[in-house]
Amino acid sequence: MKTPIRLLLLALVLLTGASIIHAQADVQSELDTFIDENVPADGPAVAARISIGKETWAAAGGLVDTSGSIAAAPDAHFRIASMSKTWLAVTVMQLRDKGLLSLDDAASKWLPEEITSNIANADVATVRQLLMMRSGIPEYLEDDFFNAVSDDPGHAWTPEEALQFAYGLPPSFAPDEGFEYCNTNYVLLQLIVEAAAGKPMYQVMREQIFTPLGLKDTYVQVQEKGAAFVHGYEDFDGDGQVDDLTTVNDGAGLGDGALISTTADLTRFYRGVFVDHQILSAESVQEMIDAGDNADEYGIGVEVSNGQYGLTLGHTGAVLGFTGAVYYAQDLDAVVVILYGSDGMDTAHVEDLLQIAAEAAQ
Repeated sequence: MKTPIRLLLLALVLLTGASIIHAQADVQSELDTFIDENVPADGPAVAARISIGKETWAAAGGLVDTSGSIAAAPDAHFRIASMSKTWLAVTVMQLRDKGLLSLDDAASKWLPEEITSNIANADVATVRQLLMMRSGIPEYLEDDFFNAVSDDPGHAWTPEEALQFAYGLPPSFAPDEGFEYCNTNYVLLQLIVEAAAGKPMYQVMREQIFTPLGLKDTYVQVQEKGAAFVHGYEDFDGDGQVDDLTTVNDGAGLGDGALISTTADLTRFYRGVFVDHQILSAESVQEMIDAGDNADEYGIGVEVSNGQYGLTLGHTGAVLGFTGAVYYAQDLDAVVVILYGSDGMDTAHVEDLLQIAAEAAQ
């Protein structure tokens, strides 16, 4: 009797192993097909990644530079734009956990009087309200700023210079009386981090996030030197022709969109923070998520939703010539990332990646 049972068990093991291998092959095949169907071979670069548990699959399409012939690789570097906000929010939470600041501190405790006296609500809003986009502070990233960028595309903006474009503008609402996605909040948070930590933002993020998580392909643009990133394309001047905006500085390296990264490092960051709690306590992570339990569904530096794939956390991003998104679906134990060297992000693409993950996770 023992021999047949052993043979049956061996057969089950082999079949299970074959099913896992088949599932893995299916994910890679589906991801490759997704790239083939959605990314022109001669167009701007796109990179996508799906991870489920410890398994990961990646693919890329398009060209590093559309004037050349080098195909984009899955580990290509991109500007990740507002996806950087989650990283800065984690940095603030780490400083809070170290006792260096409080989320209930008035921003004015850390900001210079020149700024708080000229930006509406900056004298009364709290650090928490900045993180959650509930400060009512006005947006600096409007036409006047982009006109200045057009006049001097290579200018390296400091936080203080960029913030001047919010000077004198009316508040959107009183602090905590509403929600409005506003980049000014995170440029102010950059200055708060630097004041509380006593060192530049790039150094704080490197010490508290990049190095502990082993992220060798992520860096703060302008403030640090790192690997070259793919070219980014968009019709900036509205003449109907796509422009190469790779060298245009639209506030690169500021707290609202500071980072250059890859799909692999974004995945490691999300798993390191939201799954494994490697650099932030489980309690602080839950606080970031719970803050999104309102109609706005924006927590502490992270978009929070409950839907088809259960609790989903992530962030989108867009700067001149670059767009993208990253999401962690808790019920699937899956992270999906897609980065574009263009303004061509499509939310349907994110849904496609989540669906591939859902089918593989069944």
